[in-house]
Amino acid sequence: MYDITDPYAITPLVTFRTAGGALNFTNHPTHPFRDGATGDLPGADITEPHHADHRLPAFEGGPHDISFNTDGSRVYVASENNMRPYDSTDPAKPVLLSRSGGPAAYVHGADPTPDGKHLLLTDENIVTGGFFAARTAVCPGGGFTIYNIEGANERQPVPVGFGLADYKGPTPDHRACTAHVGSFSPNSKYYVTGWYLAGVRVFDISDPRNPKDVGHAMMPGTEVWAAKFHKGPYVYTGDLGRGFDVYRWTGPELGTPPVNQPAPTPEP
Repeated sequence: MYDITDPYAITPLVTFRTAGGALNFTNHPTHPFRDGATGDLPGADITEPHHADHRLPAFEGGPHDISFNTDGSRVYVASENNMRPYDSTDPAKPVLLSRSGGPAAYVHGADPTPDGKHLLLTDENIVTGGFFAARTAVCPGGGFTIYNIEGANERQPVPVGFGLADYKGPTPDHRACTAHVGSFSPNSKYYVTGWYLAGVRVFDISDPRNPKDVGHAMMPGTEVWAAKFHKGPYVYTGDLGRGFDVYRWTGPELGTPPVNQPAPTPEP
């Protein structure tokens, strides 16, 4: 954990260990809870304080990425071969709402827009991404799909758009090239993600049917694992080659965080 009050002077705070893996940790926006994704195969479920090693059925993938909506009443879990939304009104006792697959070869990320209208699933394609052998990556590799999750669509998300990084380039070593971990801007118009050797990518999703790659940062030796907007025009990234980098977005305004509104009661 780091103190990022000043993005130009980041301070390490604490390190801790958990049972199983620690692929991803996500803070609940309104309660002192942190959900951990183990990344195991088939994997443990999202961690809970009283039951941190609840096993999933053998056919289900383990959680790879976890994202809350703005008020914390919903948590979306990307789980390799499926996506699972939970009612997390009581964060200590999340309630499964549904399971759904998708066109992704490997469902890695599940991010809701701050306005609650759409959900974006990233496909970390481990085959075209180039994870098995050197010089086998295909750029841009796996992409992302945008779903409508309004009303009854929450239980059965409806695909509306698909996006890929506007990059085709060489893969000189074992580095991968595929969509991975990202987040939305507060105004729900922009999505930033790490695309491994294609760097940090920013997409305009004002029209979810036609997302556009509008900005990027590709540093020498980059292999961006994750990129997320946080507090103002800053993008925080985890880079396997470079470490913990912070970038400043100089494009259009990203908006302000929306006022927390409870998620609608899902229709039966």
